[in-house]
Amino acid sequence: MKCAYELNIDVSGVRKELNSLSRKEGDMSSTFADCFWTEYKSEFTEFFGESILRDVRIMQMSHNETYSWHVDIQYPRAENGDWPNSDQGLPVYCIEATCINILLSEPCGDMTYWAYDTNLAKIPYDKTWKTSHLRNYKLIDAFEMKDKATVIDTGTWHMVKSNDPSKPRKIASFLIWPLVSFRSIIEHCRDKGVLIER
Repeated sequence: MKCAYELNIDVSGVRKELNSLSRKEGDMSSTFADCFWTEYKSEFTEFFGESILRDVRIMQMSHNETYSWHVDIQYPRAENGDWPNSDQGLPVYCIEATCINILLSEPCGDMTYWAYDTNLAKIPYDKTWKTSHLRNYKLIDAFEMKDKATVIDTGTWHMVKSNDPSKPRKIASFLIWPLVSFRSIIEHCRDKGVLIER
C-alpha cells in the first residue's frame, strides 16, 4: 500500500471557496503563523460521512520551504491550552493518522516523502519535531501533490518540500477522525469508484 492516493472528485468549487478564506486578525487557532483552522462543510466533506472533522487546516509554505520529518499530532495551543477540534472529543497529543489534502495554490513541485525509523525509537509525543537525530529513516514512498484531492497518510513519518523557487504552496487539510484509519478511507474511496490507483 502507498502513502498517498489521488481522488477522482471535482474539487474546483471547494478550492475556490477555501481560497476566499483568510486568517482573521487575532485568530489564535494555531500557534504557527503560516497556518489557521476554520469551520467548513460541503458536499465534498459529506462524501466522507462523519469521518472528517469540522475544522479544516489551511497552511501556506514559502517557496523552497521544507517541513522536516514529523507525524501529525494535535498539539495544545499555548494561550489557552485547548487544540483544534478539541470540542469534538479529540484528545490532546492524538496522532492525526489520515488527512485529505487539496492544493489551493498552483502546483509547485510539492513533494512529500514517507519513511520509517529503522531504530523504532520511542519518541515523546510532544517532541516529534525536535528529535530527528534519534531516528534513522528509510524511504518508503514519495508523491508529488498536484491538482486533485489526495488522501495522505500523516500517521507515518513524513516530510514536505516545496521545490519551486518562485511559487508558494497553499494547501487545505481535512483531518479524519483518528478511529477511522487511512486504510478505511482508501477502501471507502475505492468502493465508491473515486480512488486513482498507484
